[in-house]
Amino acid sequence: MSFFFINIVLSYFIGAIPFAYIIFRFFGKGDIRKVGSGNSGATNVTRLLGIKFGVLVFLLDFFKGYFGVVFSEKFLKNYNMPYPIVFFYISIAFILIGHIYSVFLKFKGGKGAASGIGIIFALSLYSGISVFILWGIIFYFSKIVALSTIIASMSLPFFILYFEKTQHLLVFSILASLFVVFKHKSNIIRMIRKEENSFRR
Repeated sequence: MSFFFINIVLSYFIGAIPFAYIIFRFFGKGDIRKVGSGNSGATNVTRLLGIKFGVLVFLLDFFKGYFGVVFSEKFLKNYNMPYPIVFFYISIAFILIGHIYSVFLKFKGGKGAASGIGIIFALSLYSGISVFILWGIIFYFSKIVALSTIIASMSLPFFILYFEKTQHLLVFSILASLFVVFKHKSNIIRMIRKEENSFRR
């Protein structure tokens, strides 16, 4: 049982690495939480530093999620533990929790999109690709990151149901999607008021 809690802690700290904060601080721009939208994520970095740095942060967060899943799976397979599937999904949930509530940023962080898609790519490649493509299509027409992320997140359980048909993964995808959508509640309010920022020129 102790190995399970060790894996949770390690998964949390992997997720908690605040790449947006680190990149923004490294290039001499101060604390990203105090500028722009105040969010420690790839979108805010893109607005403040440009697309190259935004893509860099997205990739770092993506692979944080992806390799966090790989690490958790290998860690649990090294020990003969009861209910390994349940333990596995709890552990990877803490990757997402770490990203959103990072101990390094006083339990604040991003909104879970980049790390979330990395996690999904590791769990279900075809579902991850489908969600990513859907996100791209919506963003192409709307130019609104939050709208694209919310719709893509809500579509995830349907892709999981189509490609995987496994109960544990389906339940995880539903909860993760609801969590990410919940973290975008302020964006939803701004979209209703037609105040949400877009990338239209």
